Amino acid sequence: FIIRNVEHLTIEAANALLKTLEEPSASSLLLLTTSSAENVLETIRSRCHMVNFFSSSNEELEVLLKARYNAPPVGEAGASSSPEELHFLAYMAEGCPGKAQRLADDKVPSRKNTYIDQFLLSAHSEDFINTIAADKDRLKEFLRIVMAWFRDAILLKTHGDHKRLIHADRLDDLEDFAVRFTVNDLGILYRETVNAYKMVIDNLNVKLPLLILKEQLWGN
Repeated sequence: FIIRNVEHLTIEAANALLKTLEEPSASSLLLLTTSSAENVLETIRSRCHMVNFFSSSNEELEVLLKARYNAPPVGEAGASSSPEELHFLAYMAEGCPGKAQRLADDKVPSRKNTYIDQFLLSAHSEDFINTIAADKDRLKEFLRIVMAWFRDAILLKTHGDHKRLIHADRLDDLEDFAVRFTVNDLGILYRETVNAYKMVIDNLNVKLPLLILKEQLWGN
């Protein structure tokens, strides 16, 4: 049996599971997965043997993706993936092959430049904000892309490291963007985006925070 995201179990569900964990049948194997073991109830953790799975490095994952998708495809059948797309997938997934696969299956690389062009690099985005705010899944995806953009801009200003950029295919735009802001400014923009993401998770309306963020981007 595989029970995923066991940190989400209610106390009642966890208590109902304890007897089975303590005395499973001889032919049973129970696999409980979590990405945050500290949030799993101690009564559950104490009855399990923990096995940690660590992420690959971004570089290792990029090599793996190149080997996997060197034939077809990340996108639609018959469409090959460019090195730039594979780099984006590897670094956006932070070394997690499953996350890279989900990003590829969801065709995020085909949308991420639209988010950048219509929000970060355009002074007029109200129509875009209205559209993106109406779709919670796209909104979360968009905010993750924006967070990655601010992260890259900070990395450029502090280390000048091109190899570790998530949006390496947009280097010229990133450099032009980063020149406009101090590191402190970029840190504030990043934190505002994180707060907006948390609001989405809490099912709150983020249209106003996005408009304020837009004003911070173009009010200089």
